Amino acid sequence: MIVLLLNVIFSVIIFALTITGNLDKLFVPGLFTPLAIGLMGLTVPLSFVSYYLQVPRFYIYSLLGGFGFFFSELLYPLIGEPWDIVVSYGSIGCMILIIGLVIFIRFLYNYPLEDER
Repeated sequence: MIVLLLNVIFSVIIFALTITGNLDKLFVPGLFTPLAIGLMGLTVPLSFVSYYLQVPRFYIYSLLGGFGFFFSELLYPLIGEPWDIVVSYGSIGCMILIIGLVIFIRFLYNYPLEDER
């Protein structure tokens, strides 16, 4: 709930600064825009989904998705056009896959199949 509230407050402030044209006056670096877009475009909607579904790990997924857009912009000068997105979102996808496999393995240990008779 706190993550959702902070994301909404941050998004409203950035939206208001962008509409009024005052965002340029804050002397923020050029990478602030992709961070704001990622947090407003991915993190806030997925945080709402997490809140209504009552699945706490979706908050982590939403933050990873929001920062993925930012990481792809960081990687662009280093590795180029197609690979920046592949590396940033691929690593996030691998993290989500590992978390899902851990949850699945725990489920299998807690509820093993019974022998068929």
